[in-house]
Amino acid sequence: MRSLSIAQGRSMAHPSADPIDDATDHPIDRKAVAAHHAVDALADQALTGVGMLSGSLHVAVNHTADAVSNAADWIAHAPAQIGQKKARLAHVTFATIKSHPFATLGSAIAVGYVVGRLARR
Repeated sequence: MRSLSIAQGRSMAHPSADPIDDATDHPIDRKAVAAHHAVDALADQALTGVGMLSGSLHVAVNHTADAVSNAADWIAHAPAQIGQKKARLAHVTFATIKSHPFATLGSAIAVGYVVGRLARR
């Protein structure tokens, strides 16, 4: 507390003077001022690093939010697209059965025979 009392005593003698600058007359006070400056420099560097990290994190969060939004849009439209594909497949299947009824019946019998033989094993 020596530097504080010296700084306070001098600031009373010179009210307009900076107490830290007046305290640099003693070696201990000069070391304290140097330590204050070093701490201030480290704090400035830490704030700069935190600012850059914060900016990078904001960019990453924005990219993730965009990806999630796109996935949500795709998922929202997927049931409609699946329904449309299912309807097209059913339409094509019915058209094929109508145009080739005997080939469809023969294919169904052959597939049933093969599945039955495999199920017995």
